[in-house]
Amino acid sequence: MCEIDTYLGHKGVAWCAAITGNCQLAVTGAQNVEYLWEARTGLLKGTLEHTPDLHVSCAVRSVAISSSLDGNEGGGTIVTGSSGKENHLLNIFDAERPDKCVLPMRGHQGIIRRVTFLPDDWSTVFSVSEDKTLREPTQMYQTHLVL
Repeated sequence: MCEIDTYLGHKGVAWCAAITGNCQLAVTGAQNVEYLWEARTGLLKGTLEHTPDLHVSCAVRSVAISSSLDGNEGGGTIVTGSSGKENHLLNIFDAERPDKCVLPMRGHQGIIRRVTFLPDDWSTVFSVSEDKTLREPTQMYQTHLVL
């Protein structure tokens, strides 16, 4: 069980949060901003920065952080799903360099409600949207209709 602190920094509602399995890092999302934190102390480690023209008035609705930061193979990855009136973006960040979005992707036509990693494969990411699609960006952003 993680013992965590209070995180002070968001100026409004924080819509989502995720924490690594070893309770070392946390990521939170709100209107137009995501933060990376030291989970146990609440110390702000960084702000996840987007390409400015892609992230216009978008609420971050879902975040995930890979447990590869827990000592598993591979680097730590943060994925966020943000949605606005016309923009629905899946954003991928390197947790060691949260100051730059590694891969911003469009594709969903509705609000992105969930982003997640496969539990046994931290390199595979899925996003689910109100447009009734599930997308997997590591496979050229394939679309699967969710019935």
